[in-house]
Amino acid sequence: MIWEWTSRLKLWRVRKVGQRVRVFGRVWVHGDGEVELGDGVVLDARAAPIEIRTAQGGKLTLGDGVRIEGGVSFESEGRTVLGRGVTVRPFAKIIDNHFHSLTGDRHERPEPGEVVVEEGAVIETGAIVLPGAHIGAGTLVGPRAVVSKRVPAGVRVAGNPAKVEPLGR
Repeated sequence: MIWEWTSRLKLWRVRKVGQRVRVFGRVWVHGDGEVELGDGVVLDARAAPIEIRTAQGGKLTLGDGVRIEGGVSFESEGRTVLGRGVTVRPFAKIIDNHFHSLTGDRHERPEPGEVVVEEGAVIETGAIVLPGAHIGAGTLVGPRAVVSKRVPAGVRVAGNPAKVEPLGR
């Protein structure tokens, strides 16, 4: 099919592209790191471009069936892994580094961290996932939530910083 050919053309900088990967709209892939896409990944940038940046030594892995929507931004200088079936809604940001220290010399770059989002999790619109975050399987990260720590599986988190909410809300 024609969409398979154009999708692969848009992903020429990606190290590994699985079967049935589909790309809609503009997807910017840049940097010297590694990007791996599993089977059935969908990058839907029709509403806004998706940006994927991996620095040298960084690695971004999107598992089978991951869906990324428009305006999402990835910044990877360490290791970022999204498990099978993860959905990332529009304008969310996932970064595994802080770019500068919060105290002391702001020109000194801290070591990159790691971000893991387990199978079936959903990261809602405008949420920010920071270095050190580990989001459990099936967890829902609410709109505009900021996650920087371990979140258990099967819960809903919201707020800044993200806190577990009762499921009845």
